[in-house]
Amino acid sequence: MTRAELEELATRIAQAENIPVRGFFALVQAESNWDVNAVSPVGAQGLTQLMPATAVEVGVTDPFDPEQSLLGGAQYLNLVKGWVLSAAPELAATPNELWPAILASYNWGIGNWRNAYRRHGDSWLCYVPEETELYVARVSPAFHNEGELIVNCAGGPPARARRFPWLLLLAVAAGLAWRQTR
Repeated sequence: MTRAELEELATRIAQAENIPVRGFFALVQAESNWDVNAVSPVGAQGLTQLMPATAVEVGVTDPFDPEQSLLGGAQYLNLVKGWVLSAAPELAATPNELWPAILASYNWGIGNWRNAYRRHGDSWLCYVPEETELYVARVSPAFHNEGELIVNCAGGPPARARRFPWLLLLAVAAGLAWRQTR
């Protein structure tokens, strides 16, 4: 399939699964660079880089089939969204907080995210691996554009005080706050 055909398929699937199309494109770009045959060093496969057990869980029998991979990735993203909302229902009211949590869970694993959230609350992002932090910073802006995220990492890993175009990690006195950029 051509890139244009893949994007058309991804658009249809994202719309059918009620996922922001621009966000889904960013996820596929980050996961596989639109390479239908992508395989990660840890064994994730296809356009949406599903691990074999996850692929089975969402009904994917051929992770290298573009339609199965995109549909499986979209369905898994919705499963992760449900799991995040069950662990932190307060995030439903704030997409700028919800999507980073969903994407961190997609990338790092729901159990890892849930443990970080339980231990560190709104500062959970300060305690994710650097790979996940960079993934969230790269993909999350495509799911929302309402502001910047300011996270209190005081007492957390000092390496977390990095500035991304959308994600500003600062040691601030209050926990999590949003600042409008407009």
